[in-house]
Amino acid sequence: MSTQLSPKTKDCLQERRRIREKYGTSVDDECTRILHRERLAADRDKRKRFKWPNDYKRLYERQKGVCPRCNQPMVFIQGEIHIDHFDAGREDFNADTNLRVLHRTCNESKGANSIIDEAKRKGITVKELLEQQMKEAEV
Repeated sequence: MSTQLSPKTKDCLQERRRIREKYGTSVDDECTRILHRERLAADRDKRKRFKWPNDYKRLYERQKGVCPRCNQPMVFIQGEIHIDHFDAGREDFNADTNLRVLHRTCNESKGANSIIDEAKRKGITVKELLEQQMKEAEV
């Protein structure tokens, strides 16, 4: 299965090849490490410590105690449910509409799957998945 690259991605890869040829791979690798560290530092600012039980309880009750990943009931026990960011790329990262609780095992098996991966797994479109998430957040 071949993946179709966007023109922007193709341009970026071509520029990266040019830099590697001109300056060597070690310079490119070091630049990549620096950019990665800066991105991680920026992401840290978006993080929030959720408080047990208040933040968890609000989301748990909104979902009526059901895990949206496996559609099975959850037991409200600390450590057995995790708060999940539905879309890690959103500007309003910690908004209630972007949060849900999952079984610990469901969240750990999900990893950092994107919205696209989640929609494919459920057999629905990304638009349907986002609409579903918004409906769940309104309840």
